[in-house]
Amino acid sequence: MHLTENEKAEMLDYEDTLIVFVIRLLQLKGMKYRRKSALSELRIEDVSITSIDFGAASDPDQLVRFLSVVRQFWMPKEAIHVAKIAHILIGIAQKLPDTEMEERVKKLGRLFRDQNKSSYSLAFPEHTVNFSIDRLVDFWLNTYYFHTDLKQLETAASIMNNDFIRQFTLRHVESYLEDFIGYVGRLGNEALSIMWKNVLPEGKLHYLLISHTYEEIAPLLAI
Repeated sequence: MHLTENEKAEMLDYEDTLIVFVIRLLQLKGMKYRRKSALSELRIEDVSITSIDFGAASDPDQLVRFLSVVRQFWMPKEAIHVAKIAHILIGIAQKLPDTEMEERVKKLGRLFRDQNKSSYSLAFPEHTVNFSIDRLVDFWLNTYYFHTDLKQLETAASIMNNDFIRQFTLRHVESYLEDFIGYVGRLGNEALSIMWKNVLPEGKLHYLLISHTYEEIAPLLAI
């Protein structure tokens, strides 16, 4: 792939970003914290609610470690946020050019977004609170577990003051994150497919590509 000087400057950090992305994915592979089971039905008087039962929770510290890695894929300010990784992969595919890879990456994003458009309304005597699934994930990651966002206090009061609502929303967030991690893993496979092709300017972590091979790493990220 021929690159102009401007393109080389623009893509200077691409290799390092993809390497760190894959390293974080490898960390995640060994950090499953709950076992996923089939859909279960919860009945309250005459109301039936179908939700995901994840089984017994594991060590809370293990959960926090798990989410601390997931959060790096989720937060837009992080270097390995999924949208940035997708942008890098699409940019590389366009310059190769590799139209099949470009379409695969775009399709992965579309499928994930189309399959995860859930929203919820919680009706209280004095008010109603509406949640998108993104807002719920943001609450659990960025208010409950890692820091306090004062803008989320209405959400916090609505969720944390009711045991049923707390468990119901957390289970749906966990289900969403399972799908999200699957999407991230598929982007990881796309990243692996080009990391050893010498199409990017060498980054500071290039030595890792010299000391390891695609054949060695790819099975570790198998979905």
